[in-house]
Amino acid sequence: MLQAGFWSGGAARWRALHEAAVTARVIAERDAALAQRYLDHGFVVQTRRLAAYFDEHGVGPVASAELASRSKKAAALEQTHDVSDASSRFREPYGWAIPLMATNAKGRRARPSMNALEKLAGLDHRRLLVASAHGMVHGDSGGIGGTVLLEDGQWLGGPTERFVEAVARPTFETLIHLAGATHLGFEPELNDFCETISLVGSGLMAICGDAIEKFARE
Repeated sequence: MLQAGFWSGGAARWRALHEAAVTARVIAERDAALAQRYLDHGFVVQTRRLAAYFDEHGVGPVASAELASRSKKAAALEQTHDVSDASSRFREPYGWAIPLMATNAKGRRARPSMNALEKLAGLDHRRLLVASAHGMVHGDSGGIGGTVLLEDGQWLGGPTERFVEAVARPTFETLIHLAGATHLGFEPELNDFCETISLVGSGLMAICGDAIEKFARE
């Protein structure tokens, strides 16, 4: 997709990598408590979705007894992690990041968002591409219009080289951030595993750095 110029598919898939990189970097630059909040948030959100599906259809991928046990644990986690001065609940989108949000004049913490997390991670310079990719993912009017491109005076519904660099370079840049946040500096002590995974991470970052140069700016 990067080389063939499939703008819609490439941008949409880059967006998923971008959000993973933002999340990984925010957590990596902080502490184990935030990482645990992230894991617990995933458990709570997944459990609530399983419960909603079971209530609607009477069946689901999780048996009723297990679902009851999960729901009880999820409720306890919500009570543990809810922040009294927050404008949103732990179970809501990005609820794990509530403690990182600034407070307003009334002493209330802002509702966390991907925009806010991007700024915390120092990865907000791709906001315009995120907005474009968002349209591709959700099929809004802007996204649908973006899949039909004007090429040399003719309407083109397929791939075009015009947007190769616009997606390729950010993709490899994002992979560098993702590899760095997940492979470097998170081990509590220097051991063989830490050395190995750091070498793997460094290698991935170097490969991506070389790949960026293959898509030089026009």
